[in-house]
Amino acid sequence: MLYQEKDESAAEFPCERRGRSVGKTLQTFVALIYRRYKKPAALKMRLIVFLPLLALVHTAASQQSVALDVGPINYRVNELEPEEPEQATPVTLTCDFSAVGWTIQEGNLEEITWWKEDWDIGEHGYEWEDRGRHEVLNYNAQRNLISYGTFNNYEGRVNIQVTEMGQNRLTISRANIRDNGTWVCEVELFSGGRHRAEATIYLEVRAKPTRPTIRAFYLPETREVMMMCNSTDGNPGPTLSWWNNTLDNPRGREQLFVDALFRNYTSITGYEDAGATIRFRIDEERNLNDRYSCEAMHPLLFERRLYTNITLARPGIPEIRVSPYMENNIPVGKDVVLECRASGQPEPVYVWRRIGQMLPNGQETFVGEHLTIYDVQTSDEGRYECTAQNAFEERSSATSIIVRAPEGETNEVELQVDDRVDALLRAKIIGGVIGAVLALVVVIVLVVIAFHLLKRRGTTPNVYKEPAQSQPITAEVTNLEIEMEAPETTPKEKEAAEYAALKDSEA
Repeated sequence: MLYQEKDESAAEFPCERRGRSVGKTLQTFVALIYRRYKKPAALKMRLIVFLPLLALVHTAASQQSVALDVGPINYRVNELEPEEPEQATPVTLTCDFSAVGWTIQEGNLEEITWWKEDWDIGEHGYEWEDRGRHEVLNYNAQRNLISYGTFNNYEGRVNIQVTEMGQNRLTISRANIRDNGTWVCEVELFSGGRHRAEATIYLEVRAKPTRPTIRAFYLPETREVMMMCNSTDGNPGPTLSWWNNTLDNPRGREQLFVDALFRNYTSITGYEDAGATIRFRIDEERNLNDRYSCEAMHPLLFERRLYTNITLARPGIPEIRVSPYMENNIPVGKDVVLECRASGQPEPVYVWRRIGQMLPNGQETFVGEHLTIYDVQTSDEGRYECTAQNAFEERSSATSIIVRAPEGETNEVELQVDDRVDALLRAKIIGGVIGAVLALVVVIVLVVIAFHLLKRRGTTPNVYKEPAQSQPITAEVTNLEIEMEAPETTPKEKEAAEYAALKDSEA
């Protein structure tokens, strides 16, 4: 929505400039008369005649000028959110022109230029430095040509409506914070000489600030809590305030002013940011679970305020992360970052230790959220502990890192372990091989013995005769019994006995 504020005392804003060609015209005329009449007496008479005429010409010429009729010299428009393009309200800056002492004819208009004065942020954030004018748009009436400057990319976002009879309007389709500030319109006419005039218009683009953000820090040296509140991207900057919203506070909802620092400053983007800091000593028992809020007041806020709450609490168990490698697989020569995070308000202070040894940087402790080990070596292995502490409690957590040696190099500890493992493995392998060989030998011996026994039982003399058709069964049994009862006979004796038995059976 567009708001316009008009200063009644400045409803008419004439910016007159005399025609610059009048003086040159008079000088030329006097020189012409001097060259024409070289004699002093004749020159004197001619000057007496022409001086009154020259005075009249000068008076008439001096009354010719250009006046600019600026509408409201102060404009105010709200910057819309990016997701609301359909609600954009264009801003029209009016800078009409008219002639004083003469009448504008067709063709008198030469050109119209619109400028934007640019300011930069000073060294301390709240000082402004003039960076001069930047051309936004130039309209050449003789060529009917519009050209745009490169400042802030106004092409396609601004449009001009001009008539030779005095209308000059610049429309900004969608105003943003970069349009905030002073605009200058310059008009140039030609009628017997060049006539220029310019006027300034101030455009205020208001922007809604962001919701406040709160960060609370614990100061171990003084056992104090420092809470910082910031709200950005507003124009004008919001007004911040701190409140104690603890439910069991005997004084109820209480505004805090003690040791409070409030300041507004302009960011590099052109918005006006705001910050408020409070600092107070904390009691471990009385202030636990206290609730505080930071509120931002701004004319564009629907409820007139935005707020953010914070509740004081003990820290949680720290969580340690090792990046960019795993804890047990860190290459030698790389940089390793150990990160420690824990919940709690105010934000805990993180203290690093190396259990049983000094830290790689040669210190016993290191304070900070991130512990960086540069050019890690195998000597940096160990167990690292992170302690998170705030005003209410201390909690610790630890992790171990193992460095992986490059190929061709071994760690002494790993080498000892590997030797023990290899010895056991070799013993197991040798024992297995020996057992297998012994088992194979036993099997071979058993096979050979069985083979010889079978061979002995199946051997007969090289005498063959067709046996009788019927043989008494008793003889076979007798032979078997003889065979089993006399196992200790030699082969020759056995052969002789069998041969004798054969003879008896034939008889």
